[in-house]
Amino acid sequence: MKFLSFTALILSLVVGAAQAAPPASVVEAAKREGKLMWWTSGNSRDAKKIINAFNQHYPFIEVDFWNAPGEDSASKIWAEFNAGRHNWDVSLGADIHLHYGERVSQGVIEKFQPDWLKLVPDQAKDLNGYWAQMGGNVTVPAYNTNLVSAKDAPKSWDDLFNPKWKGKIGMHLDPRVWVVLSQSNAWGREKVVSYVTQLAKNKPQMIKSNTQNATLLIGRHEASTGAPIVFRLS
Repeated sequence: MKFLSFTALILSLVVGAAQAAPPASVVEAAKREGKLMWWTSGNSRDAKKIINAFNQHYPFIEVDFWNAPGEDSASKIWAEFNAGRHNWDVSLGADIHLHYGERVSQGVIEKFQPDWLKLVPDQAKDLNGYWAQMGGNVTVPAYNTNLVSAKDAPKSWDDLFNPKWKGKIGMHLDPRVWVVLSQSNAWGREKVVSYVTQLAKNKPQMIKSNTQNATLLIGRHEASTGAPIVFRLS
């Protein structure tokens, strides 16, 4: 049970030192294997800090990591699985929850339910024990103050429906913001579908990279074939 053993170890550390240590049987299983492969969408600097902290608790495990955007990790997980290879132990940021049904039915991931999982809010985990969120980002809209005055800037989400913003809104292709908003304790699915449908009439520019989106927002749009972005939604 390679995946479960290492997941128990690394998540018990990352979630917080206040949580109970993994069972001795899990530690012994990890010792026998001696190596952990971690795929993460985080940056290398943060990953190395986590690994250093991890090795203070478990110096007998060699940790290697590969970092890439979540969508790239998700694609590689499927490629590895279809090729019959198992080169990863635990993944952070591979959008497990967005591919939940397929990954469970195909046996790509395993159930994991440590005692401390009950401390994670229900909306941040799979109640069947297949995934849990370990953190989050605050996503806020932004506009270019050189192109839009504070007086004319949108004051509400619905203000983005104004035809004057047509073709000038930049949106990241990543659907996670809308997944979060669709939760029952937020906007809810019906409101999200209605909002996105209405917003689509203003033909936002769909951009794969957040970095590119931010670059276009600040006016460096020479490489863009579309109109300059004045408002960024990711």
